[in-house]
Amino acid sequence: MQKFFTRDKAFYKRFFALMLTMAAQNVIVYSVGLADSIMVGAYSEIAIAGVGLANQLQFILQMLTLGVGDAIVTLSSQYWGRRQVEPIRRITTIGLYLGIVMATLMWAAVFFFPRECLGLFSTDQAVIDEGVKYLKIICYSYFFFSISNILTSALRSVETVRVGFYVSLVALLTNVTLNYILIFC
Repeated sequence: MQKFFTRDKAFYKRFFALMLTMAAQNVIVYSVGLADSIMVGAYSEIAIAGVGLANQLQFILQMLTLGVGDAIVTLSSQYWGRRQVEPIRRITTIGLYLGIVMATLMWAAVFFFPRECLGLFSTDQAVIDEGVKYLKIICYSYFFFSISNILTSALRSVETVRVGFYVSLVALLTNVTLNYILIFC
């Protein structure tokens, strides 16, 4: 049992600081969708169903971006352990290109074919109509979402997690503010 644990208190301090910051950041990232649902839910039931439908497409992009981010963390962490920065830059650049391509493809699909994309998840035309309204606004955030998440992953691979936390916090506050303005004003 002794092989699996270390007595190095600095290791545990660093480990828990990184873990708690990343966990808090993930809670904030997922709270953005929750805030959308709560605020739109006050507007109408069909609108919340439309937002939920559109968020299924956002979820697909989120999973793809998460995959690229996890690959960056896995590959870059090896180089960070050796303090080789140049390979990390190349890996991050490739990840950013992939993220931009994925965001562009998703944007094009939902911008030019919103009904068809939403029709993959529902046949209710009223819900699809509300989802299309939401998609026309939210689709532009795909680029910012992909880039920020991929850069956050790159920062995680070099043990810099607070920047991602603060970016996620600003994104949540911006989202709630814009939701309030767009829904209630």
